[in-house]
Amino acid sequence: SMPVAAIRTQAPAGLLVGSSLSTADDQPHRSDADFVTVGPVYGREDSDQDVARFAAITRRLGAPVVAVGGLTPERVDAVRTAGAAGVMLVQLPQTAADIESYVGAFAACVRPSREAAG
Repeated sequence: SMPVAAIRTQAPAGLLVGSSLSTADDQPHRSDADFVTVGPVYGREDSDQDVARFAAITRRLGAPVVAVGGLTPERVDAVRTAGAAGVMLVQLPQTAADIESYVGAFAACVRPSREAAG
């Protein structure tokens, strides 16, 4: 992937540039990003270790962190408490019978912080 500094030389002023990482080893190359996606947060099992690993990474980054991977509406509060500035859905579980309601449940989880900030 292209380094954030290289993107900034070609991008219009004010464009937010993000980066992504999956391990703490990636982070030295990501410190100049406006935001960083980190994931997958959760593996196959719901684990306190997953959240602890995510929290350790967010504490070391100098940019807002967006959690991705293995998230459900029930897990949003845990990742936000661990330092996530936001959450991102990459794919919906095949078990979601009503996609609109499922996505709405995520929106309800993040809406309070948006209203508090604005």
